[in-house]
Amino acid sequence: HPSERAAVREEIQRALGALDQEQREAFVLKHVEELSYEEMTQLTGVGISALKMRVKRACERLRELLEGVRHD
Repeated sequence: HPSERAAVREEIQRALGALDQEQREAFVLKHVEELSYEEMTQLTGVGISALKMRVKRACERLRELLEGVRHD
């Protein structure tokens, strides 16, 4: 249903907005832009292990924020 999809998309945007900027950037580069960690390092100047931790924390936080949202 299109309006439900729009509502879910809105919740995802809101959840992304609740992340701190470093986590949001790492999550978007990895899961939206689909960059490799090597590409992310070149782009941001941040080490791979730090980027992996940011992506992991972003995923955990998004999961928490979106727990009550599923419309399936």
